Amino acid sequence: MQIAASTINTMASAASPEDAARIFIGTVSQALAQVMADALSNALNAAVPATAGNPAIQGWQSMVGGLAVAMDWSSATIIRPQPMARVANFCAYTGTAAGYNPLGVNISAGVNITASF
Repeated sequence: MQIAASTINTMASAASPEDAARIFIGTVSQALAQVMADALSNALNAAVPATAGNPAIQGWQSMVGGLAVAMDWSSATIIRPQPMARVANFCAYTGTAAGYNPLGVNISAGVNITASF
């Protein structure tokens, strides 16, 4: 996976390490979503002809609409990793081609307090 020079330039001019990490996370999340969408499409396109001989299951592929994915990114803290961002995507299967639609991004920032009793 390659990151575009424009993204690297944007990261290099970020105001903080957190901003640079968010830019990276957004870019890599989009690329991973496309990889998953392509893999889904390839798998289905290979399976459909292989199962065509059984009329009892004809049309099964129409029941596969896509893959909803939530990617949870966390900080690099060793002892207690902190959630940093959740990126949700829908990797759709359209019959011959695949694509992804970003569903949302949730960036976490703040204080995390836990207690055990």
